[in-house]
Amino acid sequence: MDQQSFQPNPPAPTPPQMSQETSPVRKTFTPKFIGVIVLLLVVGGVAYAGLWFWQKQSSEMMVPIFTPRNETTNWQTYRNEQYGFEFKYPGDWSVRDLTLGASHDKSIVKFFGAGPISISYDTFFSVIVYSTLLEDEISRQISLIESNPNQDLVSVSDASMFDLVGKTIVSRNKTTNESYPTHYFYKNSRTYSLDDNEQILSTFKFIEMSQFCGGIAGIQCPAGYTCKLDGNYPDTGGVCVKD
Repeated sequence: MDQQSFQPNPPAPTPPQMSQETSPVRKTFTPKFIGVIVLLLVVGGVAYAGLWFWQKQSSEMMVPIFTPRNETTNWQTYRNEQYGFEFKYPGDWSVRDLTLGASHDKSIVKFFGAGPISISYDTFFSVIVYSTLLEDEISRQISLIESNPNQDLVSVSDASMFDLVGKTIVSRNKTTNESYPTHYFYKNSRTYSLDDNEQILSTFKFIEMSQFCGGIAGIQCPAGYTCKLDGNYPDTGGVCVKD
């Protein structure tokens, strides 16, 4: 054995120990990401400002108010105190007494027709005064329609106008196939029939009847009133009008 003393191998170097504390991860925002955020904020701000401005303008905007035109304002008024009604009609119309032409119908007390002056043979609105009760006149009209070969009875229904409850009869002309509604109401101890003209009906009203005078009995008017006769034949009746 060699005389040189035995030298042990030097110990291997110890590797460096990792620290148990981990250093924090550093987060960074790229310019592109920051640009997107800024863009979103700008767009949102512009949108909000636009919505606020629109709401403000809408609240301040004046809303126009449309008033429907009343075409009957400048119409003439026909007033009949003897039979207790009035209505308006266009200025180029006239109201005619057609009673003589309906003399074949003994139930008719008075027949008034309104229509253009230029068309004297036709009427576009009529008021017929009957001496019968409402129920009796409705039954009579139904019979007349059913017995007429040129007409059909379409319907009979209740009608509410002028604070009254009456009846509406709708008939149809077989030749033209046109329907004709007629309204019937009982007032002043008489039955009135009115044609279905919406504008004129909107102006129609029943009024207080004047006192009857004349006639077979020769009824006199009170002091301060004069009897306005409804004709020029013997025993003509009329109404009392103020002097």
